[in-house]
Amino acid sequence: MNRKNLDELTIICPTYNRPHMLERTLKYYANNDFSCKIIIADSSENGAQNILMEVLEKYNSLLNLEYFHMSHNTDFGLKLYEASAKVSSKYSIILPDDDLVIKSGLLTAMSLL
Repeated sequence: MNRKNLDELTIICPTYNRPHMLERTLKYYANNDFSCKIIIADSSENGAQNILMEVLEKYNSLLNLEYFHMSHNTDFGLKLYEASAKVSSKYSIILPDDDLVIKSGLLTAMSLL
């Protein structure tokens, strides 16, 4: 495992009608040089989805982002299932739009698995 980055990790980031929280989270990942893939699993309604798309444009060149949208009334479990089906990395973690994680903690956890 490459201990200097997170290339073997995918973060699944579910979000719903909170583009401001997703922006805070993506800014954190960009500022801390997260190299992993980040799957944005969105079920926002139209107004929030439009703002969220602007946020994704802002961070798309800085992070390895994959975005998909589901209906706003999609069951949370189904959203996680669909997102996890897109994971091809050795490791994955579910971190919603309001959760942050310390990079060194992820690297340590990955080294112990």
